[in-house]
Amino acid sequence: MTPDQIVSEALSLEANEVFTTELEKLRTAALMGLVVTPANETDTIRDHQAMVRAIDDIRAKVRLLALTNAPKPKSGLA
Repeated sequence: MTPDQIVSEALSLEANEVFTTELEKLRTAALMGLVVTPANETDTIRDHQAMVRAIDDIRAKVRLLALTNAPKPKSGLA
């Protein structure tokens, strides 16, 4: 993929209401799982924590791709 295609796809994902809504639902469910999971169920707690982290990482990566591959303004005189 070219940098322009990467930016386009990243911006498309950020603007996609279904994508962002479903990510938020998954994250909320994982956070709620953390709230209700007994403290001795460490495997389940780690699973919920991993889900939250994965979703946060996906969001951050999409944002980073959009920012780092965006066309740079040309310097110089106008």
